[in-house]
Amino acid sequence: MKDWPQKCITCFGTPFFQLWTDLAETTDSVGLGFAPMGETLARRFNPQLSTLGPEKWHMESSRMKNITVFAIFFLVLGAASSYASEITFEGYAPAGGGVNLYGAPYTADGYTFTASNSFADIFDAGWTSFYLVGDDTSWLGLGATTVTVTGPPSFELISLQVGPFSFQPMGDLTVTGYLLGGGTESEIISPVTTLTTETLDWSGLDEFTLSADSDLGVDNIFLQASGTTATPEPGTMLLFGTGILALAIVGRRVRYV
Repeated sequence: MKDWPQKCITCFGTPFFQLWTDLAETTDSVGLGFAPMGETLARRFNPQLSTLGPEKWHMESSRMKNITVFAIFFLVLGAASSYASEITFEGYAPAGGGVNLYGAPYTADGYTFTASNSFADIFDAGWTSFYLVGDDTSWLGLGATTVTVTGPPSFELISLQVGPFSFQPMGDLTVTGYLLGGGTESEIISPVTTLTTETLDWSGLDEFTLSADSDLGVDNIFLQASGTTATPEPGTMLLFGTGILALAIVGRRVRYV
């Protein structure tokens, strides 16, 4: 069972494999899934468990622990995918090409990017004229321009990644967040030499702007609606359903072992 999540790293990513590992360690320490600390309560809940010998009990306990971890893993994964949006710019530009945003705003997950002039393009990972240092996926390239991002009535800007073009040093990037009730948040991101994550954690935004004074690239922008419940997508519903089904199996096996 523990080998299964390793086969899914390419699907869910290393952070979720670490989550699985942490959950497994937690079940061992607190008795979740009928580990030794939960054995007395489990037997009391279902008197039939008292007839199991040590070997049979160990087998059933291990099965319950694996199923419980499996359930929690998918419930947490489903919850995370319900609320957060990662803007990656993937699949927008044609293979090996770019798309200019001036007069043609880009929209993803309910967030719209509008450029003030023609120095804003989304480039495919196969773009060969130049590239974003440290990135091998699609990305947003900015010159001396401002891109305005609007979204839900109130949202949070969690983080973004910035970096230089391959042919010259990066300029400054000024990020300004406009609060729904008035006021602003602002940060100037100084030049870096490779793709770097900048954490902002601004909440209650109505919109924000990305203002570059010279060439630079932006990618992997994490956003989240504030104080709202997102409508689950089919994939999210499947994750929740998988977790709930696994928990139901646990409950049924406790009663009928």
